[in-house]
Amino acid sequence: MNIDVPRIFELYNDAVMYDDPDTPSVCFRKEGHQIENCTECGLCLQRCGMSIAIPERLRDTLRMFGGNEV
Repeated sequence: MNIDVPRIFELYNDAVMYDDPDTPSVCFRKEGHQIENCTECGLCLQRCGMSIAIPERLRDTLRMFGGNEV
């Protein structure tokens, strides 16, 4: 679905680590990330070697950055 999961997680982690969601949120919007395109097909879960609940984390990111829910 052409979702840059590593970059989105980097922005999310920066927001949490520095307790500043505003700056990463601006980057998120400027970079044009389309988390809404996630179909929750599970392909990313199969490819992730860290057992991260990626669709759930993407929903968290949208909530943090004020986007629409997946």
